[in-house]
Amino acid sequence: NVATSISGYSVIVKKIEVGEGEEGELEKTIHEEAEQYIPFDINDVNLDYELLPTPEEPSEEEKGSKANYKELILVAAKKDMVNEYVALLEMAGLSAMVMDVDAFALQNAFEISASEPQGCYALVTIGAEELGINAIKGGISMFTRDSSYGGKQITEGIMNELKISFEEAEKIKLGGTKLDDKEKGVLEEIFTSVVTSWVQEIKRALDFLSTTYPDTTIEKVYVAGGSCRIPGFQKYLELDTGIPVEEINPFANLIINEKTFDPKYLGYAAPQAAVAVGLALRSIGDK
Repeated sequence: NVATSISGYSVIVKKIEVGEGEEGELEKTIHEEAEQYIPFDINDVNLDYELLPTPEEPSEEEKGSKANYKELILVAAKKDMVNEYVALLEMAGLSAMVMDVDAFALQNAFEISASEPQGCYALVTIGAEELGINAIKGGISMFTRDSSYGGKQITEGIMNELKISFEEAEKIKLGGTKLDDKEKGVLEEIFTSVVTSWVQEIKRALDFLSTTYPDTTIEKVYVAGGSCRIPGFQKYLELDTGIPVEEINPFANLIINEKTFDPKYLGYAAPQAAVAVGLALRSIGDK
């Protein structure tokens, strides 16, 4: 049995409000309301939702205008994408018992490892082909976004500029090849261009967040993913946003058998393992 997760344009995550209606009709209401938020045929997606806790002391405005509404996180995933994942796992002799979303798996890992998980943070993961952002406040996701940015941009840039294979470009990106001064200059330009595009995408998301939630201030940006250690990225992100940046270490509060796992290696691999650790924290049937 395995837990896995999906992300990208085939997954929609929305924070919405729905009328309470009659007891037992909430799920029907959610499915009806979902159609206006999902850019796919409702019959082509799997729907799920999580009710958000009701504020203990709602404001007078909330008592009046929102008394009969429930707030929830709605998730829709295209069935064909989910089926592809399940089929791939079955080919490997595995059963998918939990299908999560990358953003929420990362949030699970963050909450188990952070010293103060109840603040207001932006969780950013950068992989090979995707940049994901999940803004959370008090342990609740306010906004998520997935974009087609990642470490593969750098590899492809090196391939195109130096006219070499993908494997050779990947080796150069990881620092495994000696370069002459001209090649070093080309590499620096590629890194700068790609990292700048990542930072600008994150800034756009943060600007949208500040417009949507004007009373919300991001205290810190936490980064994870195999590409979050690309030279210059974290420093540039911190300088350009004015917000402190820190790596997520999903192993921080876990008990580690040092005879089995080398602590130095876990420290090195920590950002890459964040989503996997978040999935490992899941149980069959939970939310």
